[in-house]
Amino acid sequence: MSSMLKNINREDLKKFVHYILFENNTSGTSVLDTQQISLMELGEEGVVLRAPTKSCQQKHNLTLYLYFMPLELKIKSSRDLKSKKNKHLSVIGIVKDKELVEGEDYCYIKVDFTQFDEYQWEQFLMLYEERQELMNKVARDTCE
Repeated sequence: MSSMLKNINREDLKKFVHYILFENNTSGTSVLDTQQISLMELGEEGVVLRAPTKSCQQKHNLTLYLYFMPLELKIKSSRDLKSKKNKHLSVIGIVKDKELVEGEDYCYIKVDFTQFDEYQWEQFLMLYEERQELMNKVARDTCE
């Protein structure tokens, strides 16, 4: 098992780190803290996110910004979201569903994309599929 783990390129794993932030175009607010949003599910034309409860409502329009590490510019204001200094993918979507978590300050939101570059999104999905395949291989190899 230890020889198999030595064959994993740690740099490949580091390169896949990303952050998600968003602007709520309906309310005019933004979520700028990378620790407050987590990607839970990926779909062909949307995502499920864990987000702060008060950050959006059902039917709100959002612009999602997916940033790839490392961030060259720290994001301090909504103006920084679109900076070319940080490599990112942006998509526009609508909150189709919002599930509150009792006793917590976060919720789960389903965002369906309304405007996005399909090719770029497919490339992003392929990165996740490749990473999942690598993790599955590691899991299989460690169990043998």
